[in-house]
Amino acid sequence: MPLCIFPEGSTSNGTSILKFKRGAFMNLRAVKPHFSNYYTLNPGVSPCHGDAISFVAHTYLTIHTGLTIYTVHEMPVFEPNEYFWKHHWDGKEEKWEAFARAVR
Repeated sequence: MPLCIFPEGSTSNGTSILKFKRGAFMNLRAVKPHFSNYYTLNPGVSPCHGDAISFVAHTYLTIHTGLTIYTVHEMPVFEPNEYFWKHHWDGKEEKWEAFARAVR
């Protein structure tokens, strides 16, 4: 059964991915990452602004964004295996942290 999780647990300023939280990775199960990007005709207005603004401000930004092209990209399934642990885990961090770092 598919489950959609946003492992950052927060939003950023739209320029980088934050460190992932433990929840999606602590069981070391396979994940299928997706990422999205957007292009807008008005570069001064960003639809990626977080949830710290009011509904009125959000509506204003959405209306003044103009045309926005939003694309979702689907990545292959990633599941940690012996090769992964041998080459990408140094033993200093918890296994879920290495897994989350590699997916990120």
